[in-house]
Amino acid sequence: MERTQSKRRSWLTCMVWSRSECGFHLLLLILAMSSLGAELKAQKAGISIHPDIRVFTMLAALHHAGLDLGNTAVHPVQEQIRQEFTGVPRALTERMRSFHESHTFGIKPGELMSRYISLALLCEDPPEFKLSLPLPLLPPDAQSVYEFLEMARQFYAAGRLEAVWSRYRQVYEEAVLAYQPVINQIILRTDGYLRLASGSFLDRQFMIVPELQAPSNSYNARNYRENYYLVFGPTQKLKIDEIRHQYLHFVLDHYALRYTLPREVREELDKFTATAPNLESRYRDDQQFLVIESLIRAIELRMNKVPEAQAQ
Repeated sequence: MERTQSKRRSWLTCMVWSRSECGFHLLLLILAMSSLGAELKAQKAGISIHPDIRVFTMLAALHHAGLDLGNTAVHPVQEQIRQEFTGVPRALTERMRSFHESHTFGIKPGELMSRYISLALLCEDPPEFKLSLPLPLLPPDAQSVYEFLEMARQFYAAGRLEAVWSRYRQVYEEAVLAYQPVINQIILRTDGYLRLASGSFLDRQFMIVPELQAPSNSYNARNYRENYYLVFGPTQKLKIDEIRHQYLHFVLDHYALRYTLPREVREELDKFTATAPNLESRYRDDQQFLVIESLIRAIELRMNKVPEAQAQ
């Protein structure tokens, strides 16, 4: 999962879950620099939770093309959806399978599915599925499977996806109703910790998408410009940390981009990253990403009430 560079990448959010002491060192630098907490004014996030026909279509097409999730647990409705497309022309099915097989070598099923989810989220609604970005600006993972998009368009028409979507929409809506209270509570508690009142985030959106065709307990986080997404598979218990982490990015990335680090602070960060052990290259190469991830890590440790010694 990927995020912004110094002038901001318009593609994927990379999410990092390991706990390191760098979060606390950098938090002190950030707070001394910008007084971020005092700047958080009353806002209301443009947050929604709903199924997405683009993701539904792309994963239905991918499963039809032969995606094998192995022993990964799946929702019972997934096999029912698979059976809906026996009438798809054989020639199209073979083209889809050939493309899928040629793009699976050395890639885990979950990572492969993530690429198609990325492509789906960068499209407009069916039946056209037009790209919302020029092809050269697509993130690398979506570019790697871009040619599948035309086959997905044909699959949508041949498989009568609109009718299939209608038949299963109630199952998806029931999932939304089940997840909604937990997600609301996560956001409420996070806003309370940040002293963040409800208000407006202008035109920024945070969209939470349950997808029953994805592997159970899988989470895919993305951000494209001002739009943030979290696509997750069926689960008995939502992972609070994953949802909260993406929500914190939605709330706080805006401030990391607004406040430019002074030169002397950047120099100190360079010295720190040059000598910090076990620091991934993406942190060394992108100071804004390093700063915002460190701030979020520190917030998560405190919200989880991790003992100070363990947090360090």
